[in-house]
Amino acid sequence: MHRQELLKLLDQHQTPFMEEAAYVERARAFVLEHEDCFHCDLWPAHVTGSVWVVNPARDRVLLLHLS
Repeated sequence: MHRQELLKLLDQHQTPFMEEAAYVERARAFVLEHEDCFHCDLWPAHVTGSVWVVNPARDRVLLLHLS
């Protein structure tokens, strides 16, 4: 993913929850401030992604952590 794509997704994200909206705005500000937002050596934070994959029976799961 590229930084501009992430910013576009953050801009499009809508939530009725004020706490989540505040988090999205902080994330957006961080990405705007740091051109290297995905670099793992960036301090104090960097952008990563994780996902849970659950089978239809919900008796097996897989966690994918992307960084």
